[in-house]
Amino acid sequence: MKIALVTATPFELGPLLKELGIVVLKEGEVVRATYNSHELYFICCGVGLVKTAFHLGKLLSEIKPDLALQAGVAGSFLSDFKIGDVVCAATERIYDLGAEDHENFLSLDEMNLGSQQIQSSKL
Repeated sequence: MKIALVTATPFELGPLLKELGIVVLKEGEVVRATYNSHELYFICCGVGLVKTAFHLGKLLSEIKPDLALQAGVAGSFLSDFKIGDVVCAATERIYDLGAEDHENFLSLDEMNLGSQQIQSSKL
């Protein structure tokens, strides 16, 4: 099975990378490893929606994994979760998507251009 493991920063996959003997994971670089006959592909996309979309899109088109997993804080800093917890987001909010009018930040909602909330599909 081909599994893509995606992260914004290498620190978010640190313990797993160390366990597999992967020393360096640079932004945009794909590192391949094997574990129990599975092909693992690690990629550090960098922080933000645009970098993730670019690097993940490239990876998915090149290796066509059977499964892709995002690892890390995913922009959330809620204290409800402990390191190692597995969560599935039901909704997302993109707070930095909008425009400025020289004085204020204007959200998509305020400009009537759509919603900053994205409803995730059910697994």
